[in-house]
Amino acid sequence: MLTVTRRAALCGALAIPAAASAGQIRSLPSGDAVRLYDASLEAGRRFARAAGKASALEGDAIRMARTIMARKPALIVGVSRRAEALLFAEAGSESGYAIVASLEARGQRCVGVQCKDSWRPVLRMLERAGEAWVERLAATIDPSAAVGPIPRGLERIPVEPDMIFAWVLAPR
Repeated sequence: MLTVTRRAALCGALAIPAAASAGQIRSLPSGDAVRLYDASLEAGRRFARAAGKASALEGDAIRMARTIMARKPALIVGVSRRAEALLFAEAGSESGYAIVASLEARGQRCVGVQCKDSWRPVLRMLERAGEAWVERLAATIDPSAAVGPIPRGLERIPVEPDMIFAWVLAPR
């Protein structure tokens, strides 16, 4: 006779959706991803540290977006204020890119705004990451970018005065 505790049954039930979405998360195109960040935001600097190969958003955002999109990267991922996110989305629509995920940070937590179906597992994972959502985003785009464990003591990070947006553009 097989005895199952409530805890074991609950763990098993929770593992099924995680296992089902794991394949989707790993299949994200990451080889040719461009990572951008707003250096004036703590979340942007954290994203840059976690992502490794990230470029600061500087100068004319539209010109920068067009230059990047001319190279045809598989993904363009950014952590910035809403204005930069909107400018990149506009330039992306002209260059054959669409927003596949747009995330908003309130306080220190990630709250999903919109995403394509294939990005829902990623969105759920980022929401569950709590204060470490920026580092999880960098690790999701490029698993080799995550250097060491997610930093501890994130509760001491000051809350940004502005809304923070993370956004992902991909070719249509």
